[in-house]
Amino acid sequence: LLLTRGSDIFEPVTRSARRRGELGYRELPQWLLALPLELVRHDILLSGDLPENRLTAIVDDITIPAWSAYSRR
Repeated sequence: LLLTRGSDIFEPVTRSARRRGELGYRELPQWLLALPLELVRHDILLSGDLPENRLTAIVDDITIPAWSAYSRR
């Protein structure tokens, strides 16, 4: 899972978010789509764990704001 391209995993998510108006229509680059996976991989490799509160922070505090801001530029 962590070696899969971000666009392959998140394409259905971003498509739905665009339909709901949660994302703009600017395409997200591969590096930005991969950001949540890279952060998860980082935590698991360094600490051997991914607490639920860290996963929530990766999604709610980092990924969603970054994707939203980029897609509306």
